[in-house]
Amino acid sequence: MEDNRGNLVVIVAGYPELMKQFIDTNPGLSSRFSKYIPFKDYSVDELIDIFEFICKQYAYHITDKGKTLLKEHIAKLVENKDDTFGNARTIRNIFEKAVALQANRLMGLETLPQDLSTLTEVDMKRCFQNH
Repeated sequence: MEDNRGNLVVIVAGYPELMKQFIDTNPGLSSRFSKYIPFKDYSVDELIDIFEFICKQYAYHITDKGKTLLKEHIAKLVENKDDTFGNARTIRNIFEKAVALQANRLMGLETLPQDLSTLTEVDMKRCFQNH
C-alpha cells in the first residue's frame, strides 16, 4: 500500500465497531485508512426495492401477497436488528432461500404451472418460518 500510495485505492467495509477494531489491530493501518464514509442502513421500502431488483435480475417476480409478507418480515427484522443485520446481504439471502423453497414446491407438483418465475405467498411463508 505504501509503495503505490498515489496509485492505489483500498476499500474495506464492515460494521463500524468491527472496522474500528480491525484498524486498531495495527498502528500503521490508521494512517493508511484516513477516509471514513459511514452509510445509513436501508429503510424497509429500500430493502423491498432491493429484493425486487434482485428478482428482476434473475427474471423472477413476487406476488402481491408474497410482497406483503416480505414487507412485514423485513419490518420486523429492521425493528429488531442487531449488529449482524446485513442490509442488502440479508435481502439476497431471503431471495435465495425463497427461490430454493419455490423450486421444492414446484418439484412436488404433478404438472408445472406456466409461470415458473413467480415467488408466491406460500414460498414467502415457508421462507419466514422459524424466524
